[in-house]
Amino acid sequence: MHRRILLIGALIMVVIFAVSGCGKSNVVATVNGEQITRDELDERVEKLKGMSGHQGASLEGEAGEKFIAALEKQALDQLIQELLIFQEAKKQGINIETSQIDEHLAKIKSQFPSEEMFQQLLAQQNLTEEDLRHYILFQLTEDALYKAVTGDVSVSEEEVKDYFEKNKEDLVSVKVSHILIKAQEGQVSEEELAKAEEKAKEIIEELNNGADFAELAKSKSEDEKSKEAGGLIDIYFTRNDTRLVREFVEGAFLLAEEGDFSKEPVQSPYGYHIIKLEDKKDTLEELEGDIETRLLAQKKNEVFNEFYEKLQKEAEIEKNLE
Repeated sequence: MHRRILLIGALIMVVIFAVSGCGKSNVVATVNGEQITRDELDERVEKLKGMSGHQGASLEGEAGEKFIAALEKQALDQLIQELLIFQEAKKQGINIETSQIDEHLAKIKSQFPSEEMFQQLLAQQNLTEEDLRHYILFQLTEDALYKAVTGDVSVSEEEVKDYFEKNKEDLVSVKVSHILIKAQEGQVSEEELAKAEEKAKEIIEELNNGADFAELAKSKSEDEKSKEAGGLIDIYFTRNDTRLVREFVEGAFLLAEEGDFSKEPVQSPYGYHIIKLEDKKDTLEELEGDIETRLLAQKKNEVFNEFYEKLQKEAEIEKNLE
Protein backbone atom coordinates (compact mmCIF):
# COMPACT_ATOMS: atom_id res chain seq x y z
CA MET A 1 0.00 0.00 0.00
CA HIS A 2 1.35 3.38 -0.89
CA ARG A 3 0.76 6.26 1.48
CA ARG A 4 -1.54 8.88 -0.03
CA ILE A 5 -1.12 12.51 0.95
CA LEU A 6 -4.01 14.99 0.76
CA LEU A 7 -3.19 17.58 -1.92
CA ILE A 8 -5.49 20.62 -1.82
CA GLY A 9 -6.67 21.51 -5.30
CA ALA A 10 -6.06 18.01 -6.73
CA LEU A 11 -9.76 17.06 -6.46
CA ILE A 12 -10.03 15.90 -10.06
CA MET A 13 -7.04 13.56 -9.71
CA VAL A 14 -8.37 11.48 -6.80
CA VAL A 15 -11.08 8.87 -6.28
CA ILE A 16 -13.42 9.83 -3.46
CA PHE A 17 -15.81 7.47 -1.80
CA ALA A 18 -18.59 7.55 0.81
CA VAL A 19 -19.38 5.15 3.60
CA SER A 20 -22.92 3.85 3.24
CA GLY A 21 -25.52 3.85 6.01
CA CYS A 22 -26.93 1.12 8.20
CA GLY A 23 -29.46 -1.56 7.54
CA LYS A 24 -27.58 -3.26 4.70
CA SER A 25 -27.75 -6.94 3.88
CA ASN A 26 -25.69 -9.48 1.93
CA VAL A 27 -22.31 -9.22 3.63
CA VAL A 28 -19.42 -9.49 1.16
CA ALA A 29 -16.60 -9.26 3.72
CA THR A 30 -15.85 -8.89 7.40
CA VAL A 31 -12.78 -7.16 8.80
CA ASN A 32 -12.10 -7.96 12.45
CA GLY A 33 -15.84 -8.45 12.91
CA GLU A 34 -16.97 -5.33 11.02
CA GLN A 35 -19.08 -5.95 7.95
CA ILE A 36 -18.85 -4.70 4.39
CA THR A 37 -22.17 -5.13 2.61
CA ARG A 38 -23.09 -5.78 -0.98
CA ASP A 39 -24.77 -2.36 -1.15
CA GLU A 40 -21.57 -0.65 0.03
CA LEU A 41 -19.56 -2.57 -2.52
CA ASP A 42 -21.99 -1.76 -5.34
CA GLU A 43 -21.87 1.92 -4.45
CA ARG A 44 -18.08 1.85 -4.54
CA VAL A 45 -18.09 0.04 -7.89
CA GLU A 46 -20.43 2.64 -9.38
CA LYS A 47 -18.07 5.41 -8.33
CA LEU A 48 -15.14 3.55 -9.85
CA LYS A 49 -17.15 3.16 -13.05
CA GLY A 50 -17.83 6.90 -13.03
CA MET A 51 -14.15 7.75 -12.60
CA SER A 52 -13.26 5.42 -15.46
CA GLY A 53 -15.84 7.00 -17.77
CA HIS A 54 -18.26 4.06 -17.64
CA GLN A 55 -20.89 5.57 -15.33
CA GLY A 56 -24.34 4.36 -16.40
CA ALA A 57 -22.91 2.18 -19.16
CA SER A 58 -24.47 -1.25 -19.70
CA LEU A 59 -21.10 -3.22 -19.93
CA GLU A 60 -22.55 -6.39 -21.41
CA GLY A 61 -20.82 -9.51 -22.68
CA GLU A 62 -17.68 -11.30 -21.51
CA ALA A 63 -15.52 -8.15 -21.63
CA GLY A 64 -18.05 -6.29 -19.51
CA GLU A 65 -18.21 -9.11 -16.97
CA LYS A 66 -14.43 -9.15 -16.64
CA PHE A 67 -14.35 -5.39 -16.25
CA ILE A 68 -16.98 -5.43 -13.49
CA ALA A 69 -15.23 -8.33 -11.73
CA ALA A 70 -11.97 -6.38 -11.72
CA LEU A 71 -13.75 -3.28 -10.38
CA GLU A 72 -15.41 -5.31 -7.62
CA LYS A 73 -12.07 -6.72 -6.51
CA GLN A 74 -10.50 -3.27 -6.52
CA ALA A 75 -13.45 -1.76 -4.67
CA LEU A 76 -13.45 -4.49 -2.01
CA ASP A 77 -9.72 -4.12 -1.45
CA GLN A 78 -10.17 -0.38 -0.95
CA LEU A 79 -13.03 -0.84 1.50
CA ILE A 80 -11.00 -3.36 3.50
CA GLN A 81 -8.01 -1.01 3.55
CA GLU A 82 -10.17 1.83 4.83
CA LEU A 83 -11.63 -0.29 7.61
CA LEU A 84 -8.17 -1.46 8.71
CA ILE A 85 -6.91 2.12 8.87
CA PHE A 86 -9.96 3.38 10.76
CA GLN A 87 -9.83 0.45 13.19
CA GLU A 88 -6.14 0.88 13.96
CA ALA A 89 -6.50 4.66 14.34
CA LYS A 90 -9.27 4.08 16.87
CA LYS A 91 -7.04 1.65 18.80
CA GLN A 92 -4.32 4.29 18.96
CA GLY A 93 -6.69 6.98 20.17
CA ILE A 94 -6.64 9.00 16.95
CA ASN A 95 -9.73 11.15 16.55
CA ILE A 96 -10.36 13.59 13.71
CA GLU A 97 -12.54 16.54 14.71
CA THR A 98 -15.36 17.76 12.49
CA SER A 99 -13.71 21.19 12.50
CA GLN A 100 -10.60 19.69 10.83
CA ILE A 101 -12.74 18.26 8.03
CA ASP A 102 -14.54 21.59 7.66
CA GLU A 103 -11.23 23.42 7.39
CA HIS A 104 -9.89 21.14 4.66
CA LEU A 105 -13.16 21.25 2.76
CA ALA A 106 -13.07 25.04 2.87
CA LYS A 107 -9.53 25.02 1.45
CA ILE A 108 -10.64 22.82 -1.44
CA LYS A 109 -13.65 25.04 -2.14
CA SER A 110 -11.42 28.11 -2.13
CA GLN A 111 -9.70 26.77 -5.24
CA PHE A 112 -12.91 27.31 -7.22
CA PRO A 113 -14.30 30.63 -8.45
CA SER A 114 -17.74 29.83 -7.07
CA GLU A 115 -19.73 27.29 -5.09
CA GLU A 116 -21.64 26.48 -8.25
CA MET A 117 -18.47 25.50 -10.14
CA PHE A 118 -17.36 23.38 -7.18
CA GLN A 119 -20.67 21.52 -7.18
CA GLN A 120 -20.53 21.09 -10.96
CA LEU A 121 -17.14 19.41 -10.73
CA LEU A 122 -18.39 17.09 -7.99
CA ALA A 123 -21.34 16.13 -10.20
CA GLN A 124 -19.05 15.51 -13.17
CA GLN A 125 -17.04 13.09 -11.04
CA ASN A 126 -20.21 11.36 -9.75
CA LEU A 127 -19.53 12.62 -6.23
CA THR A 128 -21.38 14.39 -3.47
CA GLU A 129 -20.08 16.72 -0.81
CA GLU A 130 -20.52 13.93 1.72
CA ASP A 131 -18.27 11.73 -0.43
CA LEU A 132 -15.64 14.43 -0.27
CA ARG A 133 -16.01 14.80 3.49
CA HIS A 134 -15.50 11.06 3.88
CA TYR A 135 -12.39 11.16 1.73
CA ILE A 136 -10.99 14.03 3.81
CA LEU A 137 -11.75 12.08 7.00
CA PHE A 138 -9.92 9.04 5.67
CA GLN A 139 -6.91 11.05 4.49
CA LEU A 140 -6.60 12.93 7.79
CA THR A 141 -6.95 9.68 9.71
CA GLU A 142 -4.34 7.91 7.61
CA ASP A 143 -2.00 10.88 7.86
CA ALA A 144 -2.34 10.97 11.65
CA LEU A 145 -1.69 7.23 11.85
CA TYR A 146 1.31 7.63 9.54
CA LYS A 147 2.78 10.25 11.86
CA ALA A 148 2.18 8.09 14.91
CA VAL A 149 3.82 5.04 13.34
CA THR A 150 6.81 6.84 11.82
CA GLY A 151 7.42 9.48 14.47
CA ASP A 152 10.68 7.90 15.69
CA VAL A 153 12.21 7.34 12.25
CA SER A 154 15.42 9.29 11.69
CA VAL A 155 18.34 9.56 9.27
CA SER A 156 21.96 9.53 10.41
CA GLU A 157 24.77 11.76 9.14
CA GLU A 158 26.50 8.64 7.83
CA GLU A 159 23.45 7.68 5.78
CA VAL A 160 23.33 11.17 4.26
CA LYS A 161 27.05 11.09 3.43
CA ASP A 162 26.83 7.61 1.92
CA TYR A 163 23.86 8.59 -0.25
CA PHE A 164 25.68 11.69 -1.44
CA GLU A 165 28.76 9.72 -2.47
CA LYS A 166 26.74 7.14 -4.38
CA ASN A 167 24.42 9.58 -6.13
CA LYS A 168 26.47 12.76 -6.41
CA GLU A 169 26.06 13.25 -10.15
CA ASP A 170 22.27 13.00 -10.03
CA LEU A 171 21.99 15.23 -6.96
CA VAL A 172 23.73 18.30 -8.34
CA SER A 173 21.16 21.05 -8.90
CA VAL A 174 21.42 24.40 -10.66
CA LYS A 175 19.53 27.66 -11.01
CA VAL A 176 19.81 29.60 -14.27
CA SER A 177 18.69 32.62 -16.21
CA HIS A 178 18.05 32.58 -19.93
CA ILE A 179 17.33 34.68 -22.97
CA LEU A 180 14.94 33.11 -25.46
CA ILE A 181 14.60 33.87 -29.14
CA LYS A 182 11.42 32.11 -30.20
CA ALA A 183 11.49 29.82 -33.23
CA GLN A 184 9.38 26.71 -32.85
CA GLU A 185 10.64 24.07 -35.23
CA GLY A 186 7.84 22.83 -37.49
CA GLN A 187 5.94 26.11 -37.12
CA VAL A 188 8.47 28.43 -38.77
CA SER A 189 10.43 28.22 -42.00
CA GLU A 190 14.09 27.25 -42.28
CA GLU A 191 14.85 30.86 -43.04
CA GLU A 192 13.13 32.05 -39.86
CA LEU A 193 15.01 29.41 -37.84
CA ALA A 194 18.29 30.64 -39.25
CA LYS A 195 17.40 34.26 -38.45
CA ALA A 196 16.53 33.35 -34.87
CA GLU A 197 19.79 31.48 -34.42
CA GLU A 198 21.73 34.41 -35.83
CA LYS A 199 19.95 36.79 -33.46
CA ALA A 200 20.90 34.54 -30.51
CA LYS A 201 24.53 34.52 -31.68
CA GLU A 202 24.54 38.32 -31.81
CA ILE A 203 23.34 38.43 -28.19
CA ILE A 204 26.14 36.05 -27.19
CA GLU A 205 28.60 38.39 -28.89
CA GLU A 206 27.24 41.28 -26.84
CA LEU A 207 27.74 39.23 -23.69
CA ASN A 208 31.29 38.42 -24.74
CA ASN A 209 31.87 42.15 -25.03
CA GLY A 210 30.74 42.74 -21.46
CA ALA A 211 27.02 43.43 -21.76
CA ASP A 212 24.88 42.77 -18.69
CA PHE A 213 22.92 39.50 -19.02
CA ALA A 214 19.90 40.65 -17.00
CA GLU A 215 19.56 43.87 -18.97
CA LEU A 216 19.79 42.01 -22.28
CA ALA A 217 17.15 39.57 -21.06
CA LYS A 218 14.80 42.42 -20.18
CA SER A 219 15.23 44.08 -23.57
CA LYS A 220 15.66 41.12 -25.96
CA SER A 221 14.28 37.90 -24.45
CA GLU A 222 11.00 36.65 -25.88
CA ASP A 223 10.11 34.65 -22.78
CA GLU A 224 7.46 36.88 -21.25
CA LYS A 225 7.45 34.97 -17.97
CA SER A 226 11.09 35.49 -17.09
CA LYS A 227 12.29 38.57 -18.97
CA GLU A 228 11.14 41.10 -16.35
CA ALA A 229 13.23 39.23 -13.76
CA GLY A 230 16.29 39.48 -15.95
CA GLY A 231 15.66 36.04 -17.42
CA LEU A 232 15.78 34.29 -14.04
CA ILE A 233 14.08 30.89 -13.79
CA ASP A 234 13.72 30.82 -10.01
CA ILE A 235 13.92 27.09 -9.37
CA TYR A 236 16.71 24.58 -8.79
CA PHE A 237 16.69 21.57 -11.07
CA THR A 238 18.75 18.41 -11.49
CA ARG A 239 19.94 16.56 -14.58
CA ASN A 240 16.86 14.34 -14.45
CA ASP A 241 14.29 17.09 -13.89
CA THR A 242 11.28 16.84 -16.19
CA ARG A 243 9.82 20.29 -15.52
CA LEU A 244 12.05 21.74 -18.23
CA VAL A 245 12.65 20.42 -21.73
CA ARG A 246 15.58 18.04 -22.08
CA GLU A 247 17.59 20.25 -24.46
CA PHE A 248 17.43 23.14 -22.01
CA VAL A 249 18.53 21.00 -19.07
CA GLU A 250 21.44 19.56 -21.01
CA GLY A 251 22.51 23.05 -22.06
CA ALA A 252 22.40 24.27 -18.47
CA PHE A 253 24.61 21.44 -17.24
CA LEU A 254 27.28 22.29 -19.80
CA LEU A 255 28.03 25.39 -17.71
CA ALA A 256 30.69 24.77 -15.08
CA GLU A 257 30.97 27.91 -12.97
CA GLU A 258 28.54 30.49 -11.64
CA GLY A 259 28.37 33.35 -14.12
CA ASP A 260 29.18 31.18 -17.16
CA PHE A 261 26.83 31.53 -20.13
CA SER A 262 26.23 29.56 -23.33
CA LYS A 263 28.92 30.11 -25.97
CA GLU A 264 26.57 28.77 -28.65
CA PRO A 265 22.76 29.04 -28.80
CA VAL A 266 20.94 26.11 -27.21
CA GLN A 267 18.10 24.94 -29.44
CA SER A 268 14.91 23.54 -27.90
CA PRO A 269 11.35 23.08 -29.17
CA TYR A 270 10.73 26.70 -28.11
CA GLY A 271 13.59 28.28 -30.04
CA TYR A 272 17.14 29.35 -29.18
CA HIS A 273 18.31 29.96 -25.62
CA ILE A 274 21.32 31.67 -24.14
CA ILE A 275 21.64 30.23 -20.64
CA LYS A 276 23.53 31.70 -17.69
CA LEU A 277 24.43 29.68 -14.60
CA GLU A 278 23.33 31.61 -11.53
CA ASP A 279 23.95 29.05 -8.79
CA LYS A 280 25.00 25.44 -8.36
CA LYS A 281 24.55 23.10 -5.42
CA ASP A 282 27.14 20.35 -5.68
CA THR A 283 28.70 19.89 -2.25
CA LEU A 284 27.56 17.75 0.67
CA GLU A 285 27.07 20.85 2.80
CA GLU A 286 24.75 22.39 0.20
CA LEU A 287 22.79 19.22 -0.49
CA GLU A 288 22.59 17.49 2.90
CA GLY A 289 19.26 19.09 3.79
CA ASP A 290 17.66 17.89 0.55
CA ILE A 291 19.20 14.43 0.97
CA GLU A 292 18.00 14.11 4.56
CA THR A 293 14.46 15.08 3.53
CA ARG A 294 14.48 12.53 0.70
CA LEU A 295 15.90 9.70 2.81
CA LEU A 296 13.59 10.42 5.73
CA ALA A 297 10.53 10.25 3.46
CA GLN A 298 11.75 6.97 1.96
CA LYS A 299 12.40 5.39 5.36
CA LYS A 300 9.07 6.56 6.78
CA ASN A 301 7.18 5.16 3.80
CA GLU A 302 8.98 1.83 4.17
CA VAL A 303 8.16 1.68 7.89
CA PHE A 304 4.51 2.55 7.31
CA ASN A 305 4.14 0.09 4.45
CA GLU A 306 5.61 -2.69 6.60
CA PHE A 307 3.26 -1.66 9.42
CA TYR A 308 0.24 -1.86 7.12
CA GLU A 309 1.29 -5.22 5.68
CA LYS A 310 1.59 -6.58 9.23
CA LEU A 311 -1.80 -5.06 10.10
CA GLN A 312 -3.36 -6.75 7.10
CA LYS A 313 -1.67 -10.08 7.78
CA GLU A 314 -2.79 -10.21 11.41
CA ALA A 315 -6.34 -9.04 10.74
CA GLU A 316 -9.26 -11.46 10.61
CA ILE A 317 -10.51 -10.85 7.08
CA GLU A 318 -13.18 -12.98 5.49
CA LYS A 319 -14.26 -12.32 1.90
CA ASN A 320 -17.58 -13.62 0.59
CA LEU A 321 -17.52 -12.05 -2.82
CA GLU A 322 -19.21 -14.31 -5.34
